[in-house]
Amino acid sequence: MVAKHNGWTQGRRFLLVPYHMIGAVDLESAILGGYAEHVRRLHPQAPVPGFYVAEHLFKDAETMRALG
Repeated sequence: MVAKHNGWTQGRRFLLVPYHMIGAVDLESAILGGYAEHVRRLHPQAPVPGFYVAEHLFKDAETMRALG
């Protein structure tokens, strides 16, 4: 049984994302990769998730740190 919440959950929709760790390299890839794949299947027209779009920023930061 799911408890009824009176508050911030009222009138909102939640996406249940099924995922597993089988074959995952790490926890991050299992969770974020599972989320991205699930959304891509449900909404193929949706934009790429923001955490993938920002990935290049981290690579740039690593490069800048290495230079100096």
